[in-house]
Amino acid sequence: MGNRAVVVGYVYGESTSGQRVVYELGLTGIPIVNANNNCSTGSTALFLAT
Repeated sequence: MGNRAVVVGYVYGESTSGQRVVYELGLTGIPIVNANNNCSTGSTALFLAT
């Protein structure tokens, strides 16, 4: 299936918001990147995901 990772963009929340969501979905053992930089969070997360 190739290399996999999760990129999570959030504005309000804990610094480990991505880990909390991904672990609740049952996805473990893959890298998780949390992006939080206010107005540009969405574009940063998309950039990191490509």
